[in-house]
Amino acid sequence: MARDLSLFRRLGIRARRDPSGPLHVEPFPQICTRGVIRSSVLVLAVDMLGGFIAESGAGSDWIFTTDLSLRTPALPPPARLAASGRLLRAGRGLVHCDIELRDAASGAEFAYGQTGFLRVPRRHGDPEQPHLHEPVGLDELTRIDRPLAEEVGVHVIDAARGHVEVEMRDALRNHAGALQGALAAFVGEVAAE
Repeated sequence: MARDLSLFRRLGIRARRDPSGPLHVEPFPQICTRGVIRSSVLVLAVDMLGGFIAESGAGSDWIFTTDLSLRTPALPPPARLAASGRLLRAGRGLVHCDIELRDAASGAEFAYGQTGFLRVPRRHGDPEQPHLHEPVGLDELTRIDRPLAEEVGVHVIDAARGHVEVEMRDALRNHAGALQGALAAFVGEVAAE
């Protein structure tokens, strides 16, 4: 049974699982806070495009994000961001990429990220690395219609301490069954708020 990717498809990210193909982010109010696009949505875009690039040379190996950095201004986003990336290093065990997010209309840089991945060879009996070649952001799926914290299910337990919780469910998991990395960043983002 396929994993439910509908949440990720409903965050305004449009892409094909292709390292040479474009990835676009279309900001809208539910993925923004105080007029600024949530960093965790940009983290997801960086992780996705970096993952496509890393997978392109990984063969049957599994890849797992090991680190990710993002630089973005606290400014209102343009109507549409276009992401492009490149491979910085591909070794037997580690892959590193950088990703630029630019204003799709003017070409002005908006955000920059770097990400690293661990390559893990498949052992006998391991499932194959899932390769989902359909579009990642399908136009027929509607955008989320409530704030991202509600959609993800983040509950504030103690606002003064920054204590929040999220109930794990399949829609929040990556292909290895763990909380998707950008959602871990989002939980931290809500806790910091």
